[in-house]
Amino acid sequence: MTRFVVLGLLLIGLAGGYVYAFLQVGADYLPVWTDEGVYCQNARAAYETHTLQAAFTFNGTGNSWLGTDAHGPAFYLVHGGLAKLTGWSPQNLILLNVLLLIGGISMVMAWPERKLEVKMMGMILLMCWPYGLLFSLTFMQEMVHFPIAVLAGLLLFQLYVQKRSSGYVTGYVVLLVLAGLFRPLWLFWLIGLLPYAYERGKLYLGVLGWIAGVVLAYLLVHFLDESVPNYFSQQMGRLSRGEFDLFIKAGVWHVLINLKAFLVEQPSLLYAIFRFAPVVVLGVVFYLGVKTRNGLWLSLSAIGALNVAMLFLLYDAFDWREVRTMMPFYIACMLPLFFHAPRAWRLRWIGIHVLALCLAIPLGKEWVEQHRIGSAATLEEER
Repeated sequence: MTRFVVLGLLLIGLAGGYVYAFLQVGADYLPVWTDEGVYCQNARAAYETHTLQAAFTFNGTGNSWLGTDAHGPAFYLVHGGLAKLTGWSPQNLILLNVLLLIGGISMVMAWPERKLEVKMMGMILLMCWPYGLLFSLTFMQEMVHFPIAVLAGLLLFQLYVQKRSSGYVTGYVVLLVLAGLFRPLWLFWLIGLLPYAYERGKLYLGVLGWIAGVVLAYLLVHFLDESVPNYFSQQMGRLSRGEFDLFIKAGVWHVLINLKAFLVEQPSLLYAIFRFAPVVVLGVVFYLGVKTRNGLWLSLSAIGALNVAMLFLLYDAFDWREVRTMMPFYIACMLPLFFHAPRAWRLRWIGIHVLALCLAIPLGKEWVEQHRIGSAATLEEER
């Protein structure tokens, strides 16, 4: 009984801290970062014009089919739909972030773990990890991926550990297709079904399914997102022109820049924790996969390794991009590993998250202050 009281008090205390943080958001709380402004204004455009034609695009017109910006239509369908119910306000984006955060944390109770005590500890683990709280106080779209990651981890756990029916395969595929509308990278997570297919002697179906997901991701980007010049498009251009030597040199240089930024440039201890936590978790699930040959750990290892490879080869491993890219993987692994770990390791993991939460408080205060109207002019001068 004493444990339940302590855990209950901790949950109440964390919930109180969350409420206090969200009470800082008022009518004077507005987007100030470039991406935030694009998200907010294009969501408003969807609400006011009843179309997906973006107000702000890179090329002036957006996607040739829908007029959407480089982030696609899904965000604006969601925010525009919410505005139909509540009326338009920039703070709607924060409201949705809060609902997504609550939804993701609440999924712990659906986990197939009989002990309420362990579920309460799982909720504490998620609430102490400051990534969700920090980004829910911004107008960024990172919180959309929070419940998706928790649910992906739950479905894989049900499939591989609980040995549930193949209906969970369908659920996992549907989840990733819907998530791919927000971030096509989610469709690459279909690689997580390869161990399931292998166990049933149908590895070829798993490979074909993953290839289909990759193709679908490309089609979503091509037909729904605004085409913008970036490193990937530059590399594809070099390939199409037969500049293979330049393609290889640019690729090697890109990887070296990413490695230097990732391993050497650490802006703060909190940033280093955010950056290396997914890598450490990948090492753990890989070790468990090799040791136990369990499909869950092999699945998560494949997903994590693919994410890391794509991050360093095709994307940027600095300026929060690597954190935002890898964090869904960390969140998806969090509860499966937590419920698998001995109690002593659970407490250590919570302790690490508590440290990260303490380190995040000054940054959270800074972000909140930046988003208030009174500090917007100062921020612009600093830029």
